[in-house]
Amino acid sequence: MFGLRSYEKFVPAQVFGLPNEQVALFLRHLWATDGCIWWDEKMHMARIYYGSTSKRLIEDVSRLLPPFGILTRSKRTKKAGYRDSWQLVIGAVENQLRLIDLIGCHGLRGEAAARWLPD
Repeated sequence: MFGLRSYEKFVPAQVFGLPNEQVALFLRHLWATDGCIWWDEKMHMARIYYGSTSKRLIEDVSRLLPPFGILTRSKRTKKAGYRDSWQLVIGAVENQLRLIDLIGCHGLRGEAAARWLPD
């Protein structure tokens, strides 16, 4: 993925053949870059998604999550004067908990998730 423009990025083919532990490690660090994990105080719920201007990257990441039992949906967002963006949304609570428990997130996003996870 190095050397590519953000809209050109994709998951390398080799990642799809890795054991789940290594896929989780890849996703954990990927989510720390352009992922979002936060607690929406107003709605009293978690918001978890991965965002990119690369539709292929979003599709690739969505293909890596079902072996962990994580279901997703993707949506396109538009802003005048900018490239379309894509979000891979982890919406249902059970899917959010699986993402945090089985994959996690490196860095500040992971630390934020730990604060609102049930014990």
